[in-house]
Amino acid sequence: MRVACVSDLHGSLAGAERVGRAGAELLLVCGDITNFGGREEGERLLEGLRRVTGMRVLGVHGNCDRRGVLEALESLGASLHGRGVVVEGTGFFGVGGSSPTPFGTPSELGEEELLALLERGYRMVEGAETLVLVSHAPPRGAGDRTLSGVSAGSEAVRRFVEEVEPEFVVCGHIHEARGVYTLGRSRVLNTGTLRQGFGVLDTSGEVALL
Repeated sequence: MRVACVSDLHGSLAGAERVGRAGAELLLVCGDITNFGGREEGERLLEGLRRVTGMRVLGVHGNCDRRGVLEALESLGASLHGRGVVVEGTGFFGVGGSSPTPFGTPSELGEEELLALLERGYRMVEGAETLVLVSHAPPRGAGDRTLSGVSAGSEAVRRFVEEVEPEFVVCGHIHEARGVYTLGRSRVLNTGTLRQGFGVLDTSGEVALL
């Protein structure tokens, strides 16, 4: 299965048409769909992504999304926050929001809560042939360096990845950390912002930024 991955729209669909030309079957959205928006804006943007790309959408909300965005994902049957779904033998599961930031954004969670949500979603797909973790926050130490050099990812996500070793981790949150990284046996894809580009993974093994 070929999967396109985007993150950090922050209220804009700029770049979505290019994603639609990726030839993917599924679109993973890694949060910050809005810029402090709620359900109505979230639904508009998610429907826009589906319309422009022609793909099925699954994803999580980000720390800059209000709770209504999670409700929008749930109402569209697209939420992976503490949930998992198997598509053609691949298990997709995830967690939205982020660990605490210095900015007091709307959807921040403690590390233990993030870990519990990851474990809950994982239990729904653990028998799948391939595992893809979708998280707004990157694992600490992989795809999470800010411009000042600070490692701003989630310790809970890192602990989970080190223990479970999913084949792929797809994330966003730290725009400037766009890239492909390795954490143990897992490959971590931080897509950056949708305006910057997007990532594609082939669940048979390839991963790249486009």
